[in-house]
Amino acid sequence: MFNYTKINNIIVIYPGESLTINELEGAWSCVDESLRHYPEKVIVDLSALSSIDSAGIGFLVKVHKKTRIYCVDLVFTGLSDSLKRLFFVTGILPFFNVISPEELQSSVLETSLY
Repeated sequence: MFNYTKINNIIVIYPGESLTINELEGAWSCVDESLRHYPEKVIVDLSALSSIDSAGIGFLVKVHKKTRIYCVDLVFTGLSDSLKRLFFVTGILPFFNVISPEELQSSVLETSLY
């Protein structure tokens, strides 16, 4: 299940354990709703993700495109080694801004100070 939280002007989206065609039904409404807040940055936390299919990958690519249209910085965090490999093999890794959870913490803290 998709959830999101707002921290200052940052939206953090939590897709959950599975990002497959079966779980994408409410995904767009979550992304659209979060973008209505006009965030400076959207962070997709994939740390709980254990299953992804081609529909899930397509969804992440569409999120990337949509945030670019809105001129919103998109960041992915919490990628497992296997997910990083999958992103690399599919050719999408170079297009995604991927940061570690530690970098994420300092980024959120830095933004909240200003």
